[in-house]
Amino acid sequence: MNSASWEDLSSFASKLHKSRLSVPEQAEAILWFRFRCQDADTQGLTPMELADLMDSHHLCNHSEAFKEVYALQQRSRFIIMDSGKGGLVINFRERDFLDEKYESLLESPPERRVSYELVTPIDIFESSSFASLFHQLLRQANVCYEFDLLDACALVCRHLIELLLIKAFDAHSRVSVIQDSNGDYVGLGAIIGHAKSGTVFPLDEDTKAFLEAVYRAGNDAAHCQIHPLKKKEIDRFKPLMDKGLSELLDRAKIKRK
Repeated sequence: MNSASWEDLSSFASKLHKSRLSVPEQAEAILWFRFRCQDADTQGLTPMELADLMDSHHLCNHSEAFKEVYALQQRSRFIIMDSGKGGLVINFRERDFLDEKYESLLESPPERRVSYELVTPIDIFESSSFASLFHQLLRQANVCYEFDLLDACALVCRHLIELLLIKAFDAHSRVSVIQDSNGDYVGLGAIIGHAKSGTVFPLDEDTKAFLEAVYRAGNDAAHCQIHPLKKKEIDRFKPLMDKGLSELLDRAKIKRK
């Protein structure tokens, strides 16, 4: 059984937020969580306190929460008002039912192990939305390759190189080179053309070939084709993935751990 504590309420509320439970059920779940993490002698929560918790954890606004909580204590067989405990408590005679209903929210599914067959993990120092996106894309590329989701894999790899190329031009204060008159980025083919020209930063010949191969595979995946992408089309640039991404990170001046 999960050993969550009351201090883990934010995490539990986050799972409630993603669930399809109604507002009364969410209120019920928070009370269940309180007594599940503590014990039968725990003080109850007043309707106002419970509404405050729901509002502060962005489950619903305070007025709606208070209205639903007040109604809940009138009609629910699972939640009762206990004056001795100073507020709302769960009905312990219904504990088994509540456990069955809400314990699954305590469980975090095990993270799928990734083979990293396409590209090895790269940890970068930068702590930003860019770093988060970069790591997500690396993982997605590997998962898609592992499970033969080849069109998706090509599109993710395309996204990766576009992201790093834009970052590289920006790191050299030349992002305007890859923008049109409106300030929008030009197409990836044009961005690759500017990168390969060497006028802003140098690129190894293998990296240039890598960019072109990813671009072609990504285009084939993105546009209407009669046949799905074949693995051999990903395997054309697979041996260049680690080296190519490494050089693009260097050109983007992003330090690795």
